[in-house]
Amino acid sequence: MTPPAGTQSILGFGIFTPGAKLFQRLRFRAKAGLLSLSLIVPLCTLSYSYFRSTQDGIDATAKEIDGVAYARSLIPVIKAAQQDRRHGTATVGASFSTLETTDKTLGDGLGTKESYAKVLAAKDLFVKADKARATAAADALISALLDELNVVSDNSGLTLDPDMDSYYTMDAAVEQYPQIAELVTRVKVVSGGVLSSKAATPAQTRALSHDLALLSFRLSAMRDDLSKAVGATPELADKFRRDDALSQLQNLVAVSYNNFMSDDGIKGELAAFDTTADLAYDGAFALGGRTVDALDWLLEKRLRGFLFGRNLTILTIALTLLFAAYMAWSFYVATHRGLLEAQHSLEAIADGNLTETHVAQGRDEIANLVETIKVMQSNLLRIVNDVRRGADEVATASGQIATGNTDLSARTQQQAAALEQTSAAMTQLASTLKSNAENAREASQVASGASAAASTGSEAVSKVVKTMAGIAESSKKVGGIVSTIESIAFQTNILALNAAIEAARAGDAGRGFAVVASEVRKLAGMSAEAAKQIQALSLESGEHAETGAQLVSDAQATIQQVVGAIDGAVDYVSQIVQASNEQTCAVEEVATAIHDLDTMTQQNAALVEEASAASESLNDQATGLQASVGAFRVVA
Repeated sequence: MTPPAGTQSILGFGIFTPGAKLFQRLRFRAKAGLLSLSLIVPLCTLSYSYFRSTQDGIDATAKEIDGVAYARSLIPVIKAAQQDRRHGTATVGASFSTLETTDKTLGDGLGTKESYAKVLAAKDLFVKADKARATAAADALISALLDELNVVSDNSGLTLDPDMDSYYTMDAAVEQYPQIAELVTRVKVVSGGVLSSKAATPAQTRALSHDLALLSFRLSAMRDDLSKAVGATPELADKFRRDDALSQLQNLVAVSYNNFMSDDGIKGELAAFDTTADLAYDGAFALGGRTVDALDWLLEKRLRGFLFGRNLTILTIALTLLFAAYMAWSFYVATHRGLLEAQHSLEAIADGNLTETHVAQGRDEIANLVETIKVMQSNLLRIVNDVRRGADEVATASGQIATGNTDLSARTQQQAAALEQTSAAMTQLASTLKSNAENAREASQVASGASAAASTGSEAVSKVVKTMAGIAESSKKVGGIVSTIESIAFQTNILALNAAIEAARAGDAGRGFAVVASEVRKLAGMSAEAAKQIQALSLESGEHAETGAQLVSDAQATIQQVVGAIDGAVDYVSQIVQASNEQTCAVEEVATAIHDLDTMTQQNAALVEEASAASESLNDQATGLQASVGAFRVVA
């Protein structure tokens, strides 16, 4: 089926054809639900992905904070172990209480079970070690504590921190700072022995060279870490306050190289070196503490950012969903109500009710549809009113036409009957005229025989009056011809007059006969004029023949009278025959014309009957149209 003009077939939607077919099969509520679902599913998927990623970040940051807390509890233990190694004491056990509590709380999450067991084992050995093995036991304990710190930093994700500021702060606080503090204590211990004896064994020299080189490397790395962290977050400069501590550490390195690695040999005082080393050690621990605090601040800041972003996103999504739900429901209500109004209007129009009116609300497509329906209803109302008036007028006119056709049919039938009677009368008249013409021909034959007998009797007289008889005979012939012509002209004029009268009675059908009659009358007039001229010539010839005719008039009177009477009878009979023939032809022509008129009248009667039937059919159709239009209810 070809779609109406101005519309597009669904086959013209291209790649959207399946979706268009699907929506054509669904009700409006299902369409709205499907559209909402098509938006909600991707939104939920993206929200799930975002919240999962955010939660992963929150969990990772929280775990890093746990790692910082664990490292914060480890650093005092490391410091205590280093001091015990330096002073030869065993007070480290008192600092384990905080570490034990922290491990019980965070150890499982950070996977420190094995490493912490090693720390406890090293602590027990250190506590039980005698003075000769105290240093080695302290080294083992400090090594175990540093290993524990590495395990915590690895398992908590500190070593894989994604942010530049927190990564370098972590590296300074967890990787560099504990190692620097350890190297400072080792340099101080070895240097104390060297300065006491003012001599260094090769082993001490190698140890100092190694430790000082490593301390210089660690110090440079820590300085770089702190600088990069401050470059990423300038606020960290106030939190680090790194200049004094780094200067003290750098001073320790410089003094150590000057006292122990110069070409002048061992120099320097033990007390002054211990003061320098203590200042560097205390500065390192102070800087390490501030670095750990800064790391904790960065992680807490990141955690708050994650939580704020997550909560803001939840609030935004919730408000967006509420707003979307509100707008979707508002769209559904407005569109559904508009469609219902349009449907109600169309149903009312389909039922023939054109009296209801609807006002379009808004300026959307539904309002345009309602307005278009309103315009359509107005145009349909105007068309129905026009059709109703036209149907009434057609019904009235068709009724009048039917009545007129009925009357015309009756009159036409009467006229046809009259023409049939006239045609029969003309046929009978033609038959009578034919009979008269036959009788006239028979009389003409009898008169011709009498004339021949009279001519034989007059031959004797003709021989006597040969000269005068020729002249008299010529005059008589001329007179006879003139009389004949006058008689013919008179009779022709009478016949033409009768034909004109009959043509006038025949109306339009006799116009041709009227023209013929007029031409015949003209010919009759011309014949009469010629007869007058011939008559004048005949009179002149008669005057010349009177002298000779007088001489034989007495002898020939009786014969001439007989011959003249017979000739006159012959002439009159001939004229009667000719006139009868002409009348017969004229009557036949009139009969033919009347027969043609009768045929046309019969045809006209048939056409009138057909027109009457058509007008009755038109009247019936107009009545049906009135009934059809009457199904529409319009405002009076």
